[in-house]
Amino acid sequence: MIRCSSVLRAVTIPCLFVFAGLASADRIDDFIHARMSMQHIPGLAFAVLKHGKLVRVGGYGTSNLESKRRVRPETVFLLGSLSKQFLAAATMLLVQDGKVRLDNPISQYVRGLPPSWQKITVRQVLSHTAGLVREAPGFDPSKPQTVAGVIAAAASTPLTSQPGSAWGYSNVGYYLVAQLLESVTHKSWTAYVRDRIFRPLRLANTSEVNWSQPAPGLAAGYEWGRGKFNPAEKWPSIRPSGAFQSSVLDLAKWDIALESDALLRPASRVAMWTPAKLLSGAACSYGFGWFVDSYRGYRHIHHGGGVPGYQSEFHRFPQSGLTVIVLANTVEVDLDRIALTVAGMVEPRLAVPPELPIVDDAPTESLRISRILGQLASGRVDHKEFSPQLAGLLEGDLRNGLANGMRTLGPIRSVSLMNRSQVPLGLSRRYRISRVRPFYETYVTCVYDKNGQIIRFSISD
Repeated sequence: MIRCSSVLRAVTIPCLFVFAGLASADRIDDFIHARMSMQHIPGLAFAVLKHGKLVRVGGYGTSNLESKRRVRPETVFLLGSLSKQFLAAATMLLVQDGKVRLDNPISQYVRGLPPSWQKITVRQVLSHTAGLVREAPGFDPSKPQTVAGVIAAAASTPLTSQPGSAWGYSNVGYYLVAQLLESVTHKSWTAYVRDRIFRPLRLANTSEVNWSQPAPGLAAGYEWGRGKFNPAEKWPSIRPSGAFQSSVLDLAKWDIALESDALLRPASRVAMWTPAKLLSGAACSYGFGWFVDSYRGYRHIHHGGGVPGYQSEFHRFPQSGLTVIVLANTVEVDLDRIALTVAGMVEPRLAVPPELPIVDDAPTESLRISRILGQLASGRVDHKEFSPQLAGLLEGDLRNGLANGMRTLGPIRSVSLMNRSQVPLGLSRRYRISRVRPFYETYVTCVYDKNGQIIRFSISD
């Protein structure tokens, strides 16, 4: 079976950016252009900050394919689960005000919870250690649902674990956080977040998603299928677990605020960025609205989000004072890898060492792979090279845009053997395909039967 996650339709990717003394600026541009093309990303915005100062912000590609509007740093994208950090911060403001205690039962603030939830603490809900299900029964993103209705539906299900005994990501938990905000402040949770966070920090492009009144500058969301971009589904309900939309410029302001006492006191930020502890004493890799772990030996505070047509990544490396934020108007792409690679370009200690090729015991096979890729780029399948079933699948992929995507990647510079191994179906070989243009590298994995015919063929980035 072929998997062509890296073989993409040609996309024109204009770029707009502000640059301030970043030596790797051209390399970042080349890398992002390449990844957008290989991963079918119509539009992307990113920001890089060092020690609370914005050093680079860029907009690439198209925010609306119909109007051909370009992505700019102020372009608005849906954030998905990245929104959780704003609800967590809003809760910490109530803690600072003395109105909420993290280790109090959340039932003290939210009435009518079932008996099994009575001992769940605010801390456990924020850190996904409450034992709540991920989604409530009957979850249907195509239908509007109230916060109270979702909580009531989830209350009918048993806990997945004793509160505090295990970590389990729960969108339902952040519905409870929203209910807590409303119960304590006597405002809607969206109004409280807006009044206490967005307005004071002047995040003019940040708000709850409202499809009946789309935000000015909102990028259209797309999904890739059958060789083209298609409009993504719009979820009508405002879900606390993924409620907000923003731009990289606003998220950069948010990051700068997190570097100071402008909004949250040091103790509040420490609480948000400290891994939660289970009853056993073991630590999780999550604080409040943020994952907290390490990357290449360095402290790493991050979160991502995705809803139909949009994806987001927010990565902080406190030891080097580096933040990388990336937003895109499509989903199910490796945006995390883009953010981490950019981080490695800015801070060499975070760069992943390149994978080294192995000795090629069959150089003629490398030439064969190069020839096959050239044939596919020209729209042809040599049936002698593949099993009948695989050849048929490749023919179908060519009809759905594979050839055009292959041509987009440009001329091949070299083919290097990276791995060979015996698998149940035969001999597997993995090759790195380096292109003439920088950062256009893909990987081809082939499985050969005993007669040397290719029975599995995949292309990835």
